[in-house]
Amino acid sequence: MKKLLFLFLLLPLLSMPSCVKEEDDLFGASAAERMTQALKDYNAILNGAPNGWLMEYYSGDAGGFVYLCRFETLEGELSGDVTVASDLDITETVTSLYELKQDQSAVLTFNTYNAFLHYFAEPYDGNRVGLSGDYEFTFMKASADSVVLRGKKHGDRIVMTPFRGNDWQEYLQSLLAMQDQCSYGAFKLYAEGELVCPAEMDDYRWIRFYLGNTVIEQRFIYTLTGVKLYEPTKVGAVVYEYLDWDNAGMQFKCVGVDRGELKTVIPEDYLLFAAYAGEWDFIYSTTATSPTRHTRPVTLVADGRTYRLEGLWADHPDRFLTLGYEKATGRLTLAPQIIDVSGDNYINFAALVVGEGSLWFGIHPKGQIGVWDMADRNNPRIEWIDAGYFPDPICGWILWLLDAQGNNAGQYMDELATDRRFVDIEMIKK
Repeated sequence: MKKLLFLFLLLPLLSMPSCVKEEDDLFGASAAERMTQALKDYNAILNGAPNGWLMEYYSGDAGGFVYLCRFETLEGELSGDVTVASDLDITETVTSLYELKQDQSAVLTFNTYNAFLHYFAEPYDGNRVGLSGDYEFTFMKASADSVVLRGKKHGDRIVMTPFRGNDWQEYLQSLLAMQDQCSYGAFKLYAEGELVCPAEMDDYRWIRFYLGNTVIEQRFIYTLTGVKLYEPTKVGAVVYEYLDWDNAGMQFKCVGVDRGELKTVIPEDYLLFAAYAGEWDFIYSTTATSPTRHTRPVTLVADGRTYRLEGLWADHPDRFLTLGYEKATGRLTLAPQIIDVSGDNYINFAALVVGEGSLWFGIHPKGQIGVWDMADRNNPRIEWIDAGYFPDPICGWILWLLDAQGNNAGQYMDELATDRRFVDIEMIKK
């Protein structure tokens, strides 16, 4: 019996030569040849969408953004031009180079600078990874209907589908209109008519559900009908992925969930964008310990989705600050920014941290937020407080010089002290 069993075990080994020959016939091409063919196939797919691709781009820190991409290869090459538009800035279209190459697997790389495709990967102020975005991607799968990529460095899934519209600008304008409608910050989640938990959505395109002592968070991207979560997310007993906006009801309808709703909650200190326009007194000190307060008459002028703060520098009537507006909170934001030039240098409105021992300069999305004093609803008074964006709290602002490469070039000294240093700011509407 033992001998018979041994013979049965030996039979597969005796048949191996014929099996190996069949595999040689099936995989006659070398690994390098198969990779070359795969790269050609991927390139043909990328160039095969006549109206370009709609890319759902995610970075690790800043949620999802819509890119529209059109690929045009150089004849006989695995490279060419890529033209990109985005809801980052719907007024711009940027063209750069792309290439397909082998690096353990098939890789799509955007190998010359593109303001959109490299935006989330750019380092800033010592942060070497930027906002944890990628500009090189491995292919997970690809067909004429969809291309699924994965960020080579940070691993986020990137999905591209053929753009079904005809006009990129028209699509992005519609997308921006949807964002303007639904980008509130505070919500309450209901399922089957029952309150589940409070929730919030922020300007960095994260949604958070506060279920008891648990915070469930997920990134999202805007669509023409509302928002789509990066991946299906379970809150309580229900899994959510698509949230369609109901403008009349000021709420999201949770697609696929019977009577599932994410209802908007408007904070008491909420101000609509238009409420900020007009004349204000800009009040500040020059140091954290100075008892002297200075007042400058300024004007807030709407400029698209932001405001220009004009009149702060009497000797420079063309110089202004740009203030952002968070629809989620109804608040203005103030951030480090370039405001002018001085000789070969840029003048930067830089952030002073508590203790005034250091500063943050360059260009950043946020530094302080303007909080409305609720003591008198009819006479807004705005106090500027730290937004929590930087590691250290911001107490004020100072004019600082940067060279052409964005490096520290020293303090801007050409103005009076009261015109270049602003601490403990408040604004009162006239």
